[in-house]
Amino acid sequence: MNANPSDKLSDLVLALQERLQFFWNFYFGTCLALLAFVASVTDKTPNVSGNFAVKGAVTTLFALFVIGNVEGLVKFARRLTEASAELRRHVKENKCEPAAVIISNLDFRFTVPAAIIGHIIGDIIVIASIWLYLNPK
Repeated sequence: MNANPSDKLSDLVLALQERLQFFWNFYFGTCLALLAFVASVTDKTPNVSGNFAVKGAVTTLFALFVIGNVEGLVKFARRLTEASAELRRHVKENKCEPAAVIISNLDFRFTVPAAIIGHIIGDIIVIASIWLYLNPK
């Protein structure tokens, strides 16, 4: 049995949204784990001037993670925006099932800028925590 194009596009939009949610969950989980690590190995008194090697290594590893995560988020956010627009166009031109109409009404226009801005805010918090509070015992 062949599915009609609106069903395929609806499934694609939902799958891309799920993949995007995975990247966000992975990002937030990693940030929380890194902040917990910083808190667990930090003395109670801040030592901003020391431990540059450890701070630099943790920052470098976090930066590499961020690059890969942002790339995935932006890639899937763009695909989601394109698939959503295509589904919206298809629904306007054809008579579709109510599920396809509901999914086509979801708005993903701001997904890419939101991914970038959200990442920048989270990255600043994590990097500031690393450089201000990471002082191995």
